[in-house]
Amino acid sequence: LGYLQYHTDIVNLTSEGLEKLRLDIADAGPLADAVRLCLKQVDAATCRELMPALALLLQRGTGLATRITAARALDTVCTQFPKQLEGPVADRLLRLLAYLSIKEASPTVRATFTAATAKVSRAVPGGAAASALIRRLCVDMRDPRPGDSTARVAQLLE
Repeated sequence: LGYLQYHTDIVNLTSEGLEKLRLDIADAGPLADAVRLCLKQVDAATCRELMPALALLLQRGTGLATRITAARALDTVCTQFPKQLEGPVADRLLRLLAYLSIKEASPTVRATFTAATAKVSRAVPGGAAASALIRRLCVDMRDPRPGDSTARVAQLLE
């Protein structure tokens, strides 16, 4: 796969296609199975302890599979325990995911972070934090980098 990363044009594969291939391989492996089994053991009590660890993995994790697995795990936990997303935990996760969704270079990882951001924002009670975040993102996206499509997204959100 390392060779393919630098020679995607030879095998008629885009870099995004290669990322998806790498992710499919990681998802089929024993570590992904172990993560899925561990997530089945999470309960409401351990959920609060797990979220900061997942946030740290999102922030500092290296590698495509690590970052995507952390975002998917957070997505799963938010689905199972939406009531645990209250207060500063949810606000911190929303800000972190939104930042990562914009700054991430990989389209595959960026899409996963965006999906996790949406899941967390739906789980947050009242939606005040999510509304404030969307307003801030619109302001941030008004001055896009050259060739960046985020200005169109900001216009759609307003």
